[in-house]
Amino acid sequence: VIASLFLSAMILLRLIPSASREISLTNLKLSFLMAMPLIGYELANGQNKLMSLFFMLLALFLFEKKWMFLSAVCFHLALTIYIPLLVFILYFILRSKGRFVVSFIVGALVVFVLLPSLIFGVDFNIFLLKDWFVRCLKPFFFTISQTTYIDLRTSSQSLPSAISRIFVSGHTGTFKYLISPLSLHMIIRFFSGLILLFSCLAVWKNSQGISKGLGIAVFLILALILPQYCIYYTWAWLFVVYLAAFNYMSFSEVTSDHRRLLRGLVIFLFMTSWLISVRPFNHLSFLFWGTLFMWLG
Repeated sequence: VIASLFLSAMILLRLIPSASREISLTNLKLSFLMAMPLIGYELANGQNKLMSLFFMLLALFLFEKKWMFLSAVCFHLALTIYIPLLVFILYFILRSKGRFVVSFIVGALVVFVLLPSLIFGVDFNIFLLKDWFVRCLKPFFFTISQTTYIDLRTSSQSLPSAISRIFVSGHTGTFKYLISPLSLHMIIRFFSGLILLFSCLAVWKNSQGISKGLGIAVFLILALILPQYCIYYTWAWLFVVYLAAFNYMSFSEVTSDHRRLLRGLVIFLFMTSWLISVRPFNHLSFLFWGTLFMWLG
């Protein structure tokens, strides 16, 4: 995980544009310092989300180099660790005008079928794929009711959990709803779809040049807030979001209004990330709202 974090930093220096390499290096150090409590929490809990981030950033870097197949393979390696990163398929499609789809399909066959079948055998790999579908893919993509995935634990700061805490109280089996589960499900799906739509529009309209890093940050934020459950140590990824904002602000073309807006949002997000140690703020989903405002900015 430490190696993944170091390599991610090396990739980011080349992936996210800035006014100069010296400025980018300074911004990277500052971003690491601001996200260090969350990075430390991720490491202390023995999690692997920083590994999935490394493979995702490597996939983006290879994509920029036009190495589509290798990019797709790294993308799928990221997905084996954290499936919500699948939202980046929309980023790749928008940036490549659909040409990434073939590489994505071939990469999936290599990572999920060919290689594991050679190691574990075809039958056992099929068993593993079925179990992965039941435990990971089905709960994420094929839920039809709010009651099948509701999670009120304050450690989850994703959109479904944050919205659910507004309308639901109690525990599993004894939930008390202020509105019907179907209505809550539709509200969550509506806002998730709206956020996804505007993110795609932003990347489609302007995701190259000095704003390329912001496009990456937007989709990383989606992978944090859209899943049914996302614990706050996954927000260790915020150092990438901070870096994208700082590097963008380093360009002379950026207006002073844009700088003030982003600077204020970065400070607010930084404060909400520190407040996770205060339980009432987690219940009010402060980290989610801080991240959502950053996405909106």
